[in-house]
Amino acid sequence: MAKNKNAIKIFRREYIPLVIACSVLVLLIVALVITIINKPKKDDSKSIVETPKIQERVVPNNSCNSEEYNKLIDEASKITAGYMVNDHYDFGCGFSVVEGAPEGYDEENCPDDQRVTGWALDVMLESIPENVEVIVTNNLDNQKLLFTRDNDNQGSIIWSQPETTRQRTYNFKVYSKLDSCNDTLIREFEINLPRWNELSKMGYCDQEEYKATELCERFVFSDWDFNEEYTVQKKIVEKVEKEKKEKKEKEEKEQKLAKNSVYIIIAIVVVAIVTVGIVFILMKGRKKNEKK
Repeated sequence: MAKNKNAIKIFRREYIPLVIACSVLVLLIVALVITIINKPKKDDSKSIVETPKIQERVVPNNSCNSEEYNKLIDEASKITAGYMVNDHYDFGCGFSVVEGAPEGYDEENCPDDQRVTGWALDVMLESIPENVEVIVTNNLDNQKLLFTRDNDNQGSIIWSQPETTRQRTYNFKVYSKLDSCNDTLIREFEINLPRWNELSKMGYCDQEEYKATELCERFVFSDWDFNEEYTVQKKIVEKVEKEKKEKKEKEEKEQKLAKNSVYIIIAIVVVAIVTVGIVFILMKGRKKNEKK
């Protein structure tokens, strides 16, 4: 009975180093798997979509009866307004802008290589019903536009706004054309157009890390203010440069850690193999002694 106890005790003691070695190997493999899984991924910058800011006010019923008024309200509610960037706006012939038109020059016969193109904002007014007319004004000039639905436009109007150095608010007033509700204001709403961002022409914006920042947005919904723009520019540049520095330091640290990890892994594997070898030799020697 005593012999059996000793045998069990010897068996457990001999296998302790082997268990430790195997545990070290398992932990090593788990650590490598976790490192691979948690490897940081690159963030894909998302493009910024420009959308109009729309404000709408409720217009009280003036003179129409309820049935006619409600019908007009329903039709007018389908009118939509917005804008999009036009990168190929035709500003006309270069002669008339820079050098002045030569004698006898015809604007319509301007050579293609002298035409000046650039960008503007195309304002869109869509889904105009037959029984209304839309009067459009803006807060920067006295221009007044009148739009109605006809066979040519089918209720969809587009006009270009090339002057974009300042924010512009377009006001839309929808009036009734029905005899029973003539000149009754049915609906009123506004959209805000952004201004061109002066900072977007800076050399920073040619660099990939700046393209998705506020600094390089072509159009912004804020008034021009030199001090504010300079502060924004300074903050963004400092932020980007700080992120670049931190990213570089992190990459260098990871490279150094990866390089050292190779030696650590080799050392652990060697130790594990030596440990297993020693356990094997000890067990083999023990068995020979037991046979004797």
